[in-house]
Amino acid sequence: MRKKMTLHLVTLLLLLLSNLGWAITSEEILSKHLQALGGKDNLLTIKTTFIRGTINMGGLQGEFSISSHFPDLSRMDMDFKIFQISTGTDGKIYWMKDQNNKIRELEKTERSFALTENYFGNYLYFFPGEFKRELNYSGEEKDSSGEYYVLEIKPEGGEARQLFINKNTYLLDKYQQKMDIDLTTTYLKDYRDIEGIKVPFYSRMTTGKPQYDVEAITAEVKFNLESDPLIFQMP
Repeated sequence: MRKKMTLHLVTLLLLLLSNLGWAITSEEILSKHLQALGGKDNLLTIKTTFIRGTINMGGLQGEFSISSHFPDLSRMDMDFKIFQISTGTDGKIYWMKDQNNKIRELEKTERSFALTENYFGNYLYFFPGEFKRELNYSGEEKDSSGEYYVLEIKPEGGEARQLFINKNTYLLDKYQQKMDIDLTTTYLKDYRDIEGIKVPFYSRMTTGKPQYDVEAITAEVKFNLESDPLIFQMP
């Protein structure tokens, strides 16, 4: 009887340690990912970010610029010559100026996706105390490009996103997110050191249908430029 009780106790302890291991692993992976990007101290020095480059969207060539102010102000402008599109948020209202120059506030589902983009774009998932999220470890995966730890993060009020963190570099090689009925995969490459922060200068978003791919090539990244808060408000 004592042997059976001991075996049951050992089994219970192993299960408990195993479950604790999953939780610790998730945070440990995220911690190493943070260090690979440049560390928390460096991230906290960034108050504003400005990015510009070129974009290819469904065969249309254009230019883009992104301005953000930590933690919740952001704006993106795309110029395809024959039309322009702008989106942004002042932290409360999420808006769009479409190709017909129509200005409107985003609807509930659109807002959820825009909030998610802002959340990850400003690295808010590293600060769960202030910006709540659900974090789950989805296991390990590999493809022809590498091996990954897969974390699923869902910001409060936003959409779940799976991060594929390279097991060797701990940088984010790609991420996946459901968009309506499609599963989009965004690949990130060409990381460069900008003031101590690793920034990807190339991205490609695909649903598996190449004719709808969106490819962005960054030309310039600048941190802590002066920015006018008015640019984030709905026109």
